[in-house]
Amino acid sequence: MLPFNCVDCRNQECDPGFHGSVCNQACPTNCENNLCSMQAGKCMECDIGFYGTRCDLPCSDNCKNSVCKKETGHCEVSQNQTDAIPRAMFTNTEHVTGYAILGTLLGISICCNVGLILLFLRISRKLKLSSQPPVSYGMQTNSITDDTRNYEGLDVAKIDNTKSIYDIIKT
Repeated sequence: MLPFNCVDCRNQECDPGFHGSVCNQACPTNCENNLCSMQAGKCMECDIGFYGTRCDLPCSDNCKNSVCKKETGHCEVSQNQTDAIPRAMFTNTEHVTGYAILGTLLGISICCNVGLILLFLRISRKLKLSSQPPVSYGMQTNSITDDTRNYEGLDVAKIDNTKSIYDIIKT
């Protein structure tokens, strides 16, 4: 004996308005022509004014004639010629809160990592400088010796007795 709402349960066909393995569950209220998939109960199309897989979300008031796309809720044509935002985006804030928390944690993580990198660079620079011998900038004393080798070729007697440039200009 077939269940009451089955047209042909062996071929998986339920009466309009029902779904389930034995056609014992009602389709969602706003499914167009009361048609939904047999197993999951998802609407094939939505009645005017609704969207979503189960047609349980209302279209925006800005949608002309309350017509919006089944998958997104965006207006087919809007009252003020701009694509209206679906009302469900404002009423369902669970995903927005999750993204806000995730973004905050990501920002804190990036700041901490940048801080750690800068600290590492500063410490490594200090270690590099401390491993080098200190540079002395003080004056070093030169040892003066009695080295006269550079003056050996000079002989006062060999100097040419030419007039100085001053004497030449004067005359």
